[in-house]
Amino acid sequence: MGKNTSQMISEAKALYKTLGSIYCPAIKQDVVFGHHGENHLFFDGHGHRRNEQNIRRRLYLLPLAPNIVKNGKPVKLKETRTIRVRGNIREADFYEIGLSCLNGKFTEFAVVIVRKFPIGPFHYYSIRSKHKRRRK
Repeated sequence: MGKNTSQMISEAKALYKTLGSIYCPAIKQDVVFGHHGENHLFFDGHGHRRNEQNIRRRLYLLPLAPNIVKNGKPVKLKETRTIRVRGNIREADFYEIGLSCLNGKFTEFAVVIVRKFPIGPFHYYSIRSKHKRRRK
């Protein structure tokens, strides 16, 4: 039987605290795993809590994130948006780094989304599955 959500959350938070920053050859800079990405696992862009199924999916994919950042395929600029962060309006660039990974019995093409403000480092923002899983 699978883990319950609270177990997954505690394991993910412990893993997330150990990550710090990881060098990404695709963007030739470090990607910082900070509070923005951890918060985005549980809350959407408007600050509303995600549903349990969405949280579980992101937590399931989170252990793949360091490998994707280290070995990911070349990056593409997904979009540039004007967003509000702590009451300040800022421009942010969002990039996608993708890699096909083995996760348990399945091979998944997962994508890590990193965000970059004009001033500051690249930081991990989100992870998602790009295609349907294939049994290995």
